[in-house]
Amino acid sequence: MLNVMLVDSHDLIRCGIKYILRDVKNIQINSEAISCEEAITQAQDSKPEIAVISLNKFDVSMLDGIQKLLRRIKGLKVLVITDCMNEVILSYLLKSGVHGALSMNTNKEEIMQALKMVKNGERYVSSDIANYLATSNVIADNPSPFKRLSSRELQVVLMIVRGLSPKEIAEKLFLSSKTISTYRNNIFNKLDVKNEVEMTLLAIMSGLLQIK
Repeated sequence: MLNVMLVDSHDLIRCGIKYILRDVKNIQINSEAISCEEAITQAQDSKPEIAVISLNKFDVSMLDGIQKLLRRIKGLKVLVITDCMNEVILSYLLKSGVHGALSMNTNKEEIMQALKMVKNGERYVSSDIANYLATSNVIADNPSPFKRLSSRELQVVLMIVRGLSPKEIAEKLFLSSKTISTYRNNIFNKLDVKNEVEMTLLAIMSGLLQIK
């Protein structure tokens, strides 16, 4: 029996995945969590083999949370389902140690295949994500400047360009405002921008931020 944990802040998403897998033999949803922080606590008791995590393109805190989960729960494998189609974020996600990545266009058969491969120690990346990354790398004249950043710096950038203040970012990341200011200065230097306006424009040009 393959024990699986579901991680998503929305009941509807977790229920949807449970419904898809409800009649699949040898797969058991043995725990659920609304965040990676809660997943760390849950996993210590339920001991899942695979955590299926839904990554919303607007919930960048999951990037850091996934890394923490992998560090804290030894042997746990992570399969991510995401609606994010951005080269920088997907690249960071795959480099973070996740064992599989599916797009929201996935179906029951693909989820089952991904779980089987991940369980066996293989990596699974859905064809649409793989094709997107391959195409992005081929047609890009210059690599995105955001690839110069660490995963934490990228997380701070995404929060800044979405309007969060240094204090709000510090509270969300459990860091001091001084540490956030240090990250901010380092980010400006790496991106070669002078202020948040220039950084926001660069984020829009790189597809990290969409204007509605």
